Amino acid sequence: MDKEKGTKGKREQRKAIAIVCVFFIAIVLVVGGIGCVIGSILAKHTQKEQVQQTVEPEKPAETVVVEVPKEVQNEQEEMSAEESQQEEPQQEEAGDVSISQNEAEVSANEALSSEARPKDARALAWADEQLSQMSLEQKVAQLFIITPEALTGHKSVVGEAKEKTRNALKQYPVGGVIYYDKNIASVNQVTALLTNTKKYVADQSEVPIFLAIDEEGGELARVANYRPMKATKVDNMSDIGAAGDKAVALEAGETIGTYLSELGFNLDFAPVADVLVDTNNQFMAKRSFGEAPNLVWEMDEQFLKGLNNHQVAGCLKHFPGYALTSKDPHKGFVEVDLSLEELRAYAFVPFEKGCQNGAEMIMVGQTILTGVTDDGLPSCLSEDIVTGILRDTFAYDGVLVTDVMNKGAVAGYAPDEASVMAISAGMDMLLVPKDFKKAYQGILTAVKNGELTEERIDESVKRILTMKYRYRE
Repeated sequence: MDKEKGTKGKREQRKAIAIVCVFFIAIVLVVGGIGCVIGSILAKHTQKEQVQQTVEPEKPAETVVVEVPKEVQNEQEEMSAEESQQEEPQQEEAGDVSISQNEAEVSANEALSSEARPKDARALAWADEQLSQMSLEQKVAQLFIITPEALTGHKSVVGEAKEKTRNALKQYPVGGVIYYDKNIASVNQVTALLTNTKKYVADQSEVPIFLAIDEEGGELARVANYRPMKATKVDNMSDIGAAGDKAVALEAGETIGTYLSELGFNLDFAPVADVLVDTNNQFMAKRSFGEAPNLVWEMDEQFLKGLNNHQVAGCLKHFPGYALTSKDPHKGFVEVDLSLEELRAYAFVPFEKGCQNGAEMIMVGQTILTGVTDDGLPSCLSEDIVTGILRDTFAYDGVLVTDVMNKGAVAGYAPDEASVMAISAGMDMLLVPKDFKKAYQGILTAVKNGELTEERIDESVKRILTMKYRYRE
């Protein structure tokens, strides 16, 4: 009996111990679980604080994909909110592509697009402000780029610009002056001529003047081919195109841009964008980059970039092309019967790409496109060509300038008639009319009698002023 009681007591004791152990283990597990939860919360809080301390808040629209040249960054900072939004898809698209740093730099340096020379809000606002202060006579004067002889009435201008130039610019504040071989004598003379002219303009207006020259390089280089100027010469464009090296085209633009800028020029009627369609054309044989349309544009793009790097504007010329036949259009009527489709597939390629990629200025020549229009007019006088193709089809809103109007097919028209026809067609600037004062008066008369509207004049002047914004001092 006593033995059974002892056995039962031991069992009860072991049972009690087991219950106590289970209870103790349960307490340990509960406390441990609570500790883990608290530890996890503390860890997350600490991690969040660390992230907040080390990571700056995300800046919208600041994704940097490539290293952009400083001059482009400065202009992009001035872009309007609307244009910044238009650039975002390009940044996002570029961000999806994995490229090396070297490739990124090449991509940035090779681009000559509307992004490089945007019509930003400040340029447009400045153009509007200047336009609102101009008389009709001042607006019409902006449409012309003329020789210093036409401006002053001198038979030949070789020397420094003086009082006669100052007075002439007060009466006729023209958009630009173009200089030829006969105006060039020495480095000091050219520098003084341009410096004084620029000063006379600045004394009376905030609107700068285009000081222009034909400096293509090779056989057409009015500065470099005159030995006393001691400027570095570059090869003919045909040689550069044949080499097929875009870096050489960029170097050519850089070289020319450097010495033109040092002398005081800010507009170069170059590069040639004519595709050598007719290989028998001797007039353009050395001046064209060649027969391959895309190569021609690639060379043009780099040449323009080289000029722009030195604050010299370039001008693609001579739309629709002077190498479509073997004839020189400066010597008379030149007709081409190619269709629009044929021209767009070949000769128009560099110009169309220029329209799409921010070319500031395009020169329209005198070739008559009988296969495109039946008006029988030189291209720069044809609304079908200027407005129909360049403005509407190519959506170009840069400055359109005629080729010289004192030669070729256009010279067969009276100066006032030709000028009114060109502006009516959609041109912005008129280069070297046969008689500047008659041409100038012809446009004024056309506005006053309703043949042209002042709103049409304003369209062109605003384009000119927007382009000039970059050259104000």
